[in-house]
Amino acid sequence: MSIFLILLCLIVESFCREPPSIMRPGIGTTIHLNEGSRFTVMCTLTKGSEPLFFKWLKDTNTITQNFNNIKIQTLPIMSTLVIDTVQKHDSGNYTCIVNNDVGEDTYTVPLLVKGTQDCDEMD
Repeated sequence: MSIFLILLCLIVESFCREPPSIMRPGIGTTIHLNEGSRFTVMCTLTKGSEPLFFKWLKDTNTITQNFNNIKIQTLPIMSTLVIDTVQKHDSGNYTCIVNNDVGEDTYTVPLLVKGTQDCDEMD
């Protein structure tokens, strides 16, 4: 009888698990910053069963803690990427990927960094 109850609990739990879903504020909007500005991207979930696994990409490259001047802080239902002082070479697409055992979701934020010379030309 106890094996039956264990199996029943496992089956019910697998049907109740939710794939992750990322909140998408300003989707498709390119962020324009001047060199020296701070860039922050939050990857916050509206739903998703734990455990959740977050990963960040810049263009197609996986970002690690030692990736240039990028800081990543991850909590159980959100992850934040911060570049304290952006430079022109930081321009690109920053993508948050989150997954669990029942699904995956992604969110991409394009960043365009203008150099100080570019700003002078705009005046």
